[in-house]
Amino acid sequence: MNTSILFRRLSLEYKIRRLAEEDIQDIYELSKENTEYHKYCKTESSVENSKEILTNLPLDKEIKDKYVIGFYKEGKLKALLDLIAEYPDKDTFFIGLLIISRECQRKGAGTEIVNEISKFLKRKKYGYIRLGCIKENKKAEKFWMKNGFYTVKEVSQEKYTVTVMERKL
Repeated sequence: MNTSILFRRLSLEYKIRRLAEEDIQDIYELSKENTEYHKYCKTESSVENSKEILTNLPLDKEIKDKYVIGFYKEGKLKALLDLIAEYPDKDTFFIGLLIISRECQRKGAGTEIVNEISKFLKRKKYGYIRLGCIKENKKAEKFWMKNGFYTVKEVSQEKYTVTVMERKL
């Protein structure tokens, strides 16, 4: 996949770039705004957890398959999208995380990002986007359903149940 095209064309409103180790402080600052997510995950925002955003992968995937994309405006990280290529199959991209800054929430930023990545992946001939949403997080589930995702299955985890959702491209 040509990531330079992905970054340039994903948004006209934001400066887009792939995030790396030097962006940990920006990731942490954005992450700590997202208190609801941490409540449902039963974790706390920390620099260490922010580092893990750059490296967490399913067992059968490699770091080259992971794209953590930052959306910047006025020099500040406003959104983060974590994508895993061709997971769980060759026809699907997986959203590991979408974080929108508090000031950009409820203004269409999340929907814009989801729609733009969907258009891009459809042009690249992928068929689906998939994600996991914590079942108890009804606000997040409502957002994903509004954006064309539907429930595929539920998976019990140690701390919570995950609703696996998917969108056909």
